[in-house]
Amino acid sequence: MSTLTMLANPNDTPVEQLQTTLTYLMTRYSSIITFKLPDCAACFAVTIVEHLNLILAHPKVSSSSTLRDTYMQLQMNWELLASHAESEHPANQTLMREAKQSGALH
Repeated sequence: MSTLTMLANPNDTPVEQLQTTLTYLMTRYSSIITFKLPDCAACFAVTIVEHLNLILAHPKVSSSSTLRDTYMQLQMNWELLASHAESEHPANQTLMREAKQSGALH
């Protein structure tokens, strides 16, 4: 099943496939951070959060309190990580520096 199909019909996608994709994304994020790869860590973190939203909406996960609670905790942690990664993103730092120089920020 392609990624586009998964996104179009997340409830029709086996939850195991969504979990496998999540594992890949998390491993890739770890590689980006560990080896300082040129890929955008913030983009991967946001993608992971969105993927967790798909998993949380899946009937197999939403009907299990254990799975739902586990993925909700993961989602909260990744949202914090994504927020930090976005604030550290070079484009964001450039915008903040320019805003400070223009006097927009004090």
